[in-house]
Amino acid sequence: MDAIPFEFGTPGLPLIVVPVEVASREQVYAVVDTGAIAPFALFMSEGLAARLKLSLSAPVVPKNSVALGPNAVTYRTARLSRFRFGPVELRDVEIAVSPVLDLLNGHLTKKADVIVGQHFLKGRVVSIDYRARSIDLTAAIPTTAKPVPMRPGNPFILVDAKLNGRGPFTMEIDTGATVTNLSPASARRAGVAARGSVTAHGAGGTLPAKIGRATIAFGPFRKKAQQVAILDGLERISAAARTPVDGIIGASLFYGTRLTIDYPGSRLWVEPVAP
Repeated sequence: MDAIPFEFGTPGLPLIVVPVEVASREQVYAVVDTGAIAPFALFMSEGLAARLKLSLSAPVVPKNSVALGPNAVTYRTARLSRFRFGPVELRDVEIAVSPVLDLLNGHLTKKADVIVGQHFLKGRVVSIDYRARSIDLTAAIPTTAKPVPMRPGNPFILVDAKLNGRGPFTMEIDTGATVTNLSPASARRAGVAARGSVTAHGAGGTLPAKIGRATIAFGPFRKKAQQVAILDGLERISAAARTPVDGIIGASLFYGTRLTIDYPGSRLWVEPVAP
């Protein structure tokens, strides 16, 4: 076991922020985002790319963006000489440089210059202990809990879940989302009543949302009265996943648990962790 300590992006938002090294051992901070599916090992802020004097490509506008919000998320590509996250080191790796980090940092007290996504994590067994605040990129397979199957071959982590005892619902597990999100149609089907309005923040900017509560269960894991945001825009994820996706399970659901993702085996575990 090679656990790496992490911090939350803010005290009330359980985004995983970890120390990483870039180039000549410069330490910066990265957000671990299982919902970032672009084919790059990492996304980097424009400020850090300028500081490292990276040579950038022309701007790229992705045709099928999955970012929530009204704006397209553009990026430029570059080559990074070295990247190290815990025991894993990459050399001469292609990365994406994007202003999305500036938008994200507007909501974080622990600022980050990098986003680590699925392209880096896939092929590994990753364990995230939300109580101990540590992440292990070479984790052991749990032997005392029943696994939850993931949809094999999909770019997203998709599981079948029940909401308020109804379903199944196809839900994406996204450590880069703070709360659980539902489409309006899924909220109606699950009997989730809207109890107020809020402004949601996605990689593509802000968008209106309603707030409700639901009991969420998948596999043997179950949590009552979880806050959910009801919003439009999830059809982009359905298009990228090539299957209807009803919602996103955010990181707030995993407070007090250990989430282990076996990417090669297409399965995961959520285990309560004693204080």
